[in-house]
Amino acid sequence: MAETLAEEKMMVVDGVTKDFSGLKAINNVSLTMGRGKIFGLVGPNGAGKTTLFNVLTGFLKPDRGEIYYKSAKITRSRPDKVVRMGIGRTFQNVRIFPGLTALDHIMIGYQNQIGETALGGMFRWWKASEKVNREKALTLLDTVGLSDRADDFAEDLSYPEQKILTLSRLVATGADFLLIDEPTSGLDPASFKKMIGFIREQVDRHGKTVCVVEHDLDLIREICDWIFFLHHGELIASGTIKDIICREDLAEIYFGKEHLVR
Repeated sequence: MAETLAEEKMMVVDGVTKDFSGLKAINNVSLTMGRGKIFGLVGPNGAGKTTLFNVLTGFLKPDRGEIYYKSAKITRSRPDKVVRMGIGRTFQNVRIFPGLTALDHIMIGYQNQIGETALGGMFRWWKASEKVNREKALTLLDTVGLSDRADDFAEDLSYPEQKILTLSRLVATGADFLLIDEPTSGLDPASFKKMIGFIREQVDRHGKTVCVVEHDLDLIREICDWIFFLHHGELIASGTIKDIICREDLAEIYFGKEHLVR
């Protein structure tokens, strides 16, 4: 398996393959991700990055191989069970709930924290813990610069604000392992910087483990401790950003020769 900088294993992927009508979207992928690091999953379009995300989070079942989270086998677990175990994800397209405010979105996250049942969450909505969740949600919104938009409907927020809101909602669930799909796509420079800072804070201050799919080389350079490079569904390289971009074969596949380190 591909080794990483981290010592404590959070996620282990062992020989995972997913076929679609004979086409191997991911083929015999093995990798390990440890606690308290940011991992980048990169590769050209069609490399299998989103398929791997879907397999790790239970939206797709692998045809071969095994997946372990904190030593527990989760290979064929349902998405809801994966979430309850502490694995959360965002999607490439922004997913918000029309008719709910920014504050509502964050409170939903807190009410569905790891270990709470749906019934328990509904019951707590009407109990004293609603006040606690509201205070925590307001604090989180303030952290990401959205406190002045707390009572605005999510659909009225700008695209960068919606992006940071969806990630904030994920953080509010209390997940230990965050899989984030293209967090900075479409962001202006100021929002880009804010997003990077928020992701880095989850690791540095809260001990989360993060895996990002991202095409923006600047984000990969800025925050990733370790990179996995997929091509045609196979893991063909792993290492630091310098390890990856120093390889001309990989640069030609994805990064472009202008990013080579001389």
